[in-house]
Amino acid sequence: EFGLYHRFNLDVDYVPYSRVSYEFDNSNFDRIWAQYSGDLENSFNLRVGYRILMGPVNIGAGYRYYGNPASSESMINATEHIFSLGIGSDDEEHDNWFLWQLSVDASSSARDVYPYYVEGQDMPEVGLKTFRLRAFLSATIFF
Repeated sequence: EFGLYHRFNLDVDYVPYSRVSYEFDNSNFDRIWAQYSGDLENSFNLRVGYRILMGPVNIGAGYRYYGNPASSESMINATEHIFSLGIGSDDEEHDNWFLWQLSVDASSSARDVYPYYVEGQDMPEVGLKTFRLRAFLSATIFF
């Protein structure tokens, strides 16, 4: 029997970055962390997906948003956006022993990084923009 089904999912994660703490063996890192640890704020991550099932095949699309834990005053942007597309096999009846999924995602981010620290001087700031295109093939074998 060939049926057409739709699946929608929405996930939201609340991440309390303001509670993050580290301990370093090097006192220099402790001093640097103390300077910036107050700049972290709570954030959230969001995942939205849609999948259409057409008999033994599914096609899906999704979006992921990773929030920025840096405060707005810190001038650091660690936000990331990821878009994905996929196709795969689906088995609602669980009578197949093998399922597969091929997906591609594209992500972009823009953030500022500080490549080194010199005591008594301002840290240099470097803008870093990234774009990644990734492909995934996954297989599930039931036994």
